[in-house]
Amino acid sequence: SVSDVLKKNEALSLRKSILVAEEKNIGSEIRKFMIRPVLTQIDAHQPLEYLTEMRQVSILFVTLKPKECPFPQLVTIVNNSYQITCEIVYKSMGCVNKIILFDKDIMILVVFGLRGFKHESEAQAALKCAYSIKKSLSALDGVHEVSIGVTTGQVYCGVVGHPLRREFTVIGAIVNKAARLM
Repeated sequence: SVSDVLKKNEALSLRKSILVAEEKNIGSEIRKFMIRPVLTQIDAHQPLEYLTEMRQVSILFVTLKPKECPFPQLVTIVNNSYQITCEIVYKSMGCVNKIILFDKDIMILVVFGLRGFKHESEAQAALKCAYSIKKSLSALDGVHEVSIGVTTGQVYCGVVGHPLRREFTVIGAIVNKAARLM
């Protein structure tokens, strides 16, 4: 149980919010913040370390440059962009790994070929999604420009971070290359 884990791990025992979360049974709400490969691993009662591997994937690195606008409108652009991208990507067995708002642009990282979502035409699916995403996001009110880099190759897929705050991500030269292609 969570209580047993907290007793064994001093660092985690400092996070009283974990106990509160267990008591309030908010696990079903937290699941909405997790990507599908992580949820699949949790549901199978497997350690997250089993997700750590070198794997051939296809990467979409999407950058949106919004028009100058007030912050509340920018938040709406980010949210609409995320929802549209997720809808397009999930239909093709891809996974939106993260979205980040920088000073002048919005970045979305999409991965095809993660564990449990591998199929033989993922590179083709990535290209089709890139086309659909560019077309859909370019039509959004408040978006000035959309650029997308697409690559395929070997990456590290796995859990990174401190035991108190971890993240599942992909790291490798092809991720960086997709970012530079935009």
